[in-house]
Amino acid sequence: PVPPEANTQVAQVAMVMPYSSEVDGKVWMNNVGPHALQRLDVKTGKMETIYIYRNYGKDLIEHQIYGINADAQNNLFANDIASNLIVKIDAKTLEVKFYATPTPDSGPRRGRMDSQYHLWIAESRADKFALLDPKSGEIQEIPSPTPFSQIYDIMPDKYGDVWAGGMTSDFIYRLNAQSKAITAYLLPKLDTNIRRVDVDDSKKPPVFWVGDDHSPTICRVEALD
Repeated sequence: PVPPEANTQVAQVAMVMPYSSEVDGKVWMNNVGPHALQRLDVKTGKMETIYIYRNYGKDLIEHQIYGINADAQNNLFANDIASNLIVKIDAKTLEVKFYATPTPDSGPRRGRMDSQYHLWIAESRADKFALLDPKSGEIQEIPSPTPFSQIYDIMPDKYGDVWAGGMTSDFIYRLNAQSKAITAYLLPKLDTNIRRVDVDDSKKPPVFWVGDDHSPTICRVEALD
């Protein structure tokens, strides 16, 4: 169970991130209501609560942690969908660091780490792909070719492309990470509401999978190149 001090009436555990738990035996999750992150020691059952905005000095109403990702050292990166911030929490010291996207109020939503542990982020209110290099702190932004697409989730494959889809367009986007060129694939079904996306890159070219959140439909996009 969530510790009592964080288990309030507004508590909402939204995401769990176990991908690098083998490093220190700890699993991260976010608690939306109190603007907190929790970290569970799987062996002992002890759960820590980290209030990442405690010393930020601004109104908490402007912040809401959403998608979370862990790097190779189990440091956590959290997307603040209510602002333009990406938050890093050091796994050893619990030091908090903030990165701001170039576009204000960009709405960083969900994202994934690539093989080099660069963080790809879907900027849902800016209609942009974003790439954070944690070493330099630099964030690149690449606009979607479709205005008002509300990109919701993003996923890199192992061949150097990054895939995404949005809630309010019927396109799947494939971004070449080197050239930044984007290919848009029109889905056969109108009004597809895209949330979580996935890519099967066990073969080349990869296959993109997504469910329609508003109907009992699964869409598969098989690239020809």
